[in-house]
Amino acid sequence: MFGKWGRCKICMKIVVLILSILSLIMGLWVVFKSESSIHEIEALILFVISSILFSSYAISNSINLLSSKIEKSLPLKQEKP
Repeated sequence: MFGKWGRCKICMKIVVLILSILSLIMGLWVVFKSESSIHEIEALILFVISSILFSSYAISNSINLLSSKIEKSLPLKQEKP
């Protein structure tokens, strides 16, 4: 079903999603504990990293869904005797 690299793709998407959520949580923690402007800049950088990781997760997920739909819609190749 998943092919040779299917499980690697699923694991990669899970890791990217977990890293995105962790960086978002860290960014929120830094914002609430910030004492100076450098901490707020650090939180902003963490939010940017989180948004980039989440965007890459969404793009990867949509590409996988579209490729599976395309594979299902194509007719099977029949071998010639």
